[in-house]
Amino acid sequence: MSYSLAVLATLTSGCADDSRWYNAAGTELTTGATYQPTDIAPGVYTYTVECFDVNGCVSNSSTVELTVLADPAAPVVANQMICLNTDVANIVLTGGVGSSFEITGPSAVVTPVTFDTGTSLATADLTALGLDNTTANVYSFDIVEISAAGCRSAVTTFTIEVVDEIVPVPANSGPVCEGD
Repeated sequence: MSYSLAVLATLTSGCADDSRWYNAAGTELTTGATYQPTDIAPGVYTYTVECFDVNGCVSNSSTVELTVLADPAAPVVANQMICLNTDVANIVLTGGVGSSFEITGPSAVVTPVTFDTGTSLATADLTALGLDNTTANVYSFDIVEISAAGCRSAVTTFTIEVVDEIVPVPANSGPVCEGD
């Protein structure tokens, strides 16, 4: 996460070099036209900046509020194993209100799926992303939740393994005597 606060007001000559930044408690944090916040935990942070002119006179202070939003939790999606030519169990996408999901599959196509309560991915959706349920293989998909504010979760990888049909192979261990 990277962000920078800058003095947005028109500065008089020399003021950009003699700006002072303070936190909400009034502690001076730095001097200069910009301040690089170190607050990265979710929360609301207030900063104040003052400019001093060449005569040492202080301007009215300006306050800026920085809101750091929490990233959504990484989506939880169970791996699945299916037989050739069968469908996957629907994958229900659940997240925050207004969230959407980006899913990348083996085809490397990124498809944003708009969140709606109960939205589910079916075989057709995963096929468009590279699943081939007619070929035995392990297909990996990456999913990220994007909150309404644009914050991204950590990536979750889930797999769909398509397995060949199991063909039983009878074994004969030899003759069997009566009573065995």
